Amino acid sequence: MTRLRPILLLILGLLTGLSFSIALAWVDPTAAPPAGNAPAPINVSDTAQTKTGGLNIATTSGNVGIGTTGALSKLSVLITTTGDGIRLVGAAGVSPGFLLYDTSARGALGLAEAAGAWSSSAAVGDIVLRADTGKLLLQNGAGAANLTLASGSVGVGTDSPGAKMEIVSGVQNTLRLRKTAGIAGSIELFPAVGDGTSRTGTALCQTVSATSLCLGYWASSGTLSTCSTSIASGRALCTDFGD
Repeated sequence: MTRLRPILLLILGLLTGLSFSIALAWVDPTAAPPAGNAPAPINVSDTAQTKTGGLNIATTSGNVGIGTTGALSKLSVLITTTGDGIRLVGAAGVSPGFLLYDTSARGALGLAEAAGAWSSSAAVGDIVLRADTGKLLLQNGAGAANLTLASGSVGVGTDSPGAKMEIVSGVQNTLRLRKTAGIAGSIELFPAVGDGTSRTGTALCQTVSATSLCLGYWASSGTLSTCSTSIASGRALCTDFGD
């Protein structure tokens, strides 16, 4: 036992010195937790924090707000500076975009950073809006679409175009080609339908507009005739020239 005493004293001395070293190296926090050295929890902190790993927000009943505590949708972003917003930035050669899905791709709004991205017609810098399955409808306000793109056809006033371009209108001036104000050469095209009084195509057009001319005249059966032919209940394509 006597021989072990020096060894025990040496071990005790080493432990005591190590304890003093740890105590001297300890630095108290600059403020009471969680302030000071450690950022406050993310739900109450106004300090910018960086996370190297992914961040998953698992919520099935709540909404996420950026810049607002009153999120009204699954994701609400409050913009307080004109020109600010949600920015998608593609890496070099990568074409960013917004995708619309249900069980499969339905549509996209994308920026082409390479030829053919988002559309085989796209060149670098083009913006592409597309529907992957159904029609592409454009309109202002509620109700029916003003412009429809469907299976390679364009419909104006109809969502079921039966030709490459079909215009449906309830007013006289169906199509207007207008030059700068004050320069002659404006043209308005419109259809006219006879009322069974055997009017000629020219008279039929002039009944609708005194300055109109007949471009084409069809019988109700679809037979093409001259504009001077008298056919009951005919159809005429009329043009009205003006400034």
